[in-house]
Amino acid sequence: GAPADQPGPTVFGCRSGFQVAVENPVCCEALRELERRWPAGEFVTALVESARDRLRHSGRHPIAGQLMSDVDELAALLLAGFADRSVELHVMRPPFDLEPDDRPEASPLARIQAESQSWATSLRHDLVPLSDQQRLLVRHLDGTRCRSDLLDLLTNSSGSAASGSADEAIDASWIDTQLRWLARRGILCRDRPVG
Repeated sequence: GAPADQPGPTVFGCRSGFQVAVENPVCCEALRELERRWPAGEFVTALVESARDRLRHSGRHPIAGQLMSDVDELAALLLAGFADRSVELHVMRPPFDLEPDDRPEASPLARIQAESQSWATSLRHDLVPLSDQQRLLVRHLDGTRCRSDLLDLLTNSSGSAASGSADEAIDASWIDTQLRWLARRGILCRDRPVG
């Protein structure tokens, strides 16, 4: 979408070519939030409520009493995108988060695939290409290791992709970058409550 302070409708588009011009500032803010959160999603009402809050905090006050009208308008925009096959709609949150946990866990399928393939299937059912170093990392993301454990394990792996690769050096920054990258692609599982 266009910058928030630009006059006139804001045009949002997808790679598929689908475009929609939006004038409602609440819907614009909600769509911007979806862009930021992709590939994760959010419930429509929660998107509208948080968009209205952000507008209020920025000094651009949405029209009072129009929450449900804004929800209906955003829902109509999303349904138009869904009809064009440019927007995915789900009744539940996806089984992954955009930020890795303290002890990140890749899906069991991704860990198995990383043992023998240069790609892994994400929790979004997409194929995600992996470098040799990323494959080694994914294989060890079983939810039992913190970042420093992963760093020790990867930098001390003899004969692995970590020790002899021409790729980037593995350090704490590399681990953090890769974990965020894997999380954004739906490889890491959501932290599950214990009990």
